[in-house]
Amino acid sequence: MLIGIDIGGTKIHAGLFSSSLKLLSETKVPTQGKAARPVVLKNIAKAIDSLHTKPKMIGVGIAGTVKNGKVDQVPNIPGLEQFDLAIFLKKRYHVPIKIENDAKCFTIGQQKKHKAKHLVGLTLGTGVGGGIIIDGKLYHGMAGTAGELGHMIIKEDGIPCHCGSRGCLEMYIAGKAIKRRYKELTGKDKLPLDIAKEQSKAAKQVIRETGYYLGVGLANIVNAFNPEVIVVGGSIAMIDEIFPIAKQTMEKRALKIPAKRVKIVQNKHSGSSILGAASLCMVD
Repeated sequence: MLIGIDIGGTKIHAGLFSSSLKLLSETKVPTQGKAARPVVLKNIAKAIDSLHTKPKMIGVGIAGTVKNGKVDQVPNIPGLEQFDLAIFLKKRYHVPIKIENDAKCFTIGQQKKHKAKHLVGLTLGTGVGGGIIIDGKLYHGMAGTAGELGHMIIKEDGIPCHCGSRGCLEMYIAGKAIKRRYKELTGKDKLPLDIAKEQSKAAKQVIRETGYYLGVGLANIVNAFNPEVIVVGGSIAMIDEIFPIAKQTMEKRALKIPAKRVKIVQNKHSGSSILGAASLCMVD
């Protein structure tokens, strides 16, 4: 048995998997991300313990940067920054622990599912993350930051990003970007999925713009990596209306041969994050 955990700022999602990565049971526990470290650790343990099984291994995905099993930067869970979560879990459960960035976990899980040697995962939520599979293996880059696809520049002198740059993809297609653009047009606050359901002129414009910029990002990915498959997941991937526009834009802007051959997959399964975390256990 394997356990996969996705640790977000709002909730901890844990799943029990068979050795063939079949989901057997799952649970969700509030993270209390802004609370002190002991509170967050207690909630992580609660999620694992509620599965009532001693696993052979635990895989953990977390929305932040990870270096050698140590959590580096996690803006939504400051209590875990610079903390060796792998050692904590190993001491408590006495099994091997693997920890990775959540978007990279998602990508590993999708690679297992699609059996592609060249695959890119793109996660659209509050922010934008990603992962890159080259020749069947996750590519980390020199400093472990490969896959920060949300920070590709798609608009010169565009909207300022929290990374210090301007015009990053994240500032045009993430959930916060959709909310911001809608408020610019209407003066109202609304959640992205509710904006997508609305039939107003403003809502349709926001969704159309989101699809266009996603397509520009996909074209850049196709040109840079020539993948067999690009899987787009996360809460914003639930918005069906952005995908026809994104695919059309990608086909216009990317190199013709790789654009025709690449498969763009819309992933709407909420269990993808824990599947990806459990998939870490299958990676050497």
